[in-house]
Amino acid sequence: MKIIRDADRAEQLHCAMEQNDGSYLRADGDPFPSIHVSGERADFHRLLAAIDPTMIRYIISIGIEKIGKLTNPARNEPI
Repeated sequence: MKIIRDADRAEQLHCAMEQNDGSYLRADGDPFPSIHVSGERADFHRLLAAIDPTMIRYIISIGIEKIGKLTNPARNEPI
């Protein structure tokens, strides 16, 4: 089962899940930890990245902070 992020013609962001026949149904909720298929057919205008770019920046910043603490344990603030 494939989960996609999309924007409709009004530029509202949604998630959808691919069905066995190749169609997509609108999905409600956050993909993690649970997502529910609404049964409404997804009418997407454009596909988006699978993960929100702001989450990528957040994950990278956490990694940089941990590396800074490992390389210089006496320093308490992030690099």
